[in-house]
Amino acid sequence: MSFNNDNHLYFHELLISSLKAINQSVSITIYPETPQTRIIKYLNEGRISLHWMLQTPTRDARYTPIRVNLTGGLIGTRLLLIPKGKAYIYQNINSLDEFRKLPVVGALGKSWYDAEVWKANALNYIPLEGDWRQVYKPLALGNRGVDYFPRGVNEILNEAAEHPDLMIEPRLALIYHRDFIFYLAKPYISYKDVIEKALKKAERSGLQAKLLNKHWGHTTRTLKLNSRVHLYLETP
Repeated sequence: MSFNNDNHLYFHELLISSLKAINQSVSITIYPETPQTRIIKYLNEGRISLHWMLQTPTRDARYTPIRVNLTGGLIGTRLLLIPKGKAYIYQNINSLDEFRKLPVVGALGKSWYDAEVWKANALNYIPLEGDWRQVYKPLALGNRGVDYFPRGVNEILNEAAEHPDLMIEPRLALIYHRDFIFYLAKPYISYKDVIEKALKKAERSGLQAKLLNKHWGHTTRTLKLNSRVHLYLETP
């Protein structure tokens, strides 16, 4: 899959470069921008062979998991997209318990793993039905009971730029220990061993780290991840 915000580029290059590094020829057909619900449908039907998703037990059972973490845990870091001028709400928060006591409500896709994490950590949220991209306007207006939208490090800079009524909360990082992995549709299980071998070699050789820095190094530095207050969430 490809996406208009280029979030696919790292995963495509990692897969292609890893396979080439073990002298495995590769030809990839890429679908254009597609809603997440349709991606899942296509994967279920075998219309696409492979996609990257956050690792969960349900997905492990439904598809064929390639058990190599793809982002070094980076994708488990969530920052808050909030209305402009609302950063003061979070300026004195230094622990998860303090965050939990704030009178704020997050917005999360109903079927997202993040929703399970927020529920397990007793954090208030509203489940989003349908197209989650409709959340930005009500979040900016503050009239739908939504105070923040937790987003991945790889997503939030583009989304903040696209929605000037919103801003990135500058202090906090909510972190849980999960990562993206590649999942194969069941008819393509024969690809598992060679892809896993390639990705493990890329991890050992430093190729993965090199590509992470190429695609997201500027992002992590811009967002000042290392100097933020890290709030660690229990992972169900």
